[in-house]
Amino acid sequence: MTIIDAETIDLPISISTNKANISVLGIENIQTSALTKSIQDRFRIRCDIVEELEKTPILKDQTNLILIDCSHFHFGKVFDLLSERSMRSEQAKIALFNMKKNSRFESLVDRPQIKGIFYNTTPHTTLLNGLEDIICGNLWLPRHLMQKIVNSHRKLPTFRASSKEFTKREQQILHSICLGYTNQDIARELDLSEHTIKSHLYNLFKKHGFRNRLEACAWARGQSEIGLKLDGNQATS
Repeated sequence: MTIIDAETIDLPISISTNKANISVLGIENIQTSALTKSIQDRFRIRCDIVEELEKTPILKDQTNLILIDCSHFHFGKVFDLLSERSMRSEQAKIALFNMKKNSRFESLVDRPQIKGIFYNTTPHTTLLNGLEDIICGNLWLPRHLMQKIVNSHRKLPTFRASSKEFTKREQQILHSICLGYTNQDIARELDLSEHTIKSHLYNLFKKHGFRNRLEACAWARGQSEIGLKLDGNQATS
């Protein structure tokens, strides 16, 4: 069952907890201790409290569900964590809890690793239901944030571009941002400065009518569905 903004949707539940690893990132206190105990009792799986973001465990061949306490960590720290290569793997599923409504943390909803968002007003039982859904491969996001994502993907550019209209560098950068790479990641990958990457992105967006990364990735995803592949190999300017 999925409950988002008081709307109930029945979904099939099937959890293989022997292949799930759950961590709560935050300070050990009454709330986080109670949460980890509830998770262990409900899912029959070990759940640990991790107080330092840098020590977040990511185990191979397992689903790693990471709960980040937004009341404990600054936005910048969480933003940097999501940019780490290990956090962009398919094994990492991240849920933000104790989030205040209309906070900067809501802007992270477009990150593919973010599978769930729970506000500081979310009932304990609803939080556990949401975690169960996330482990099963579903999303648990507030309706207004889900609508934001849907709108971003529906407002596609009106131009009819093809891969031949992109330079090799543009194809490479578009391929990288679709993988969730930050400007810093791309600069390191291509051995260029971040300033140069920003210039390439500005020209790419302006030239092809993209308004943001989400829109560019949505277009690229649509092209891949009809057989077009962007070149992610090394290129020269």
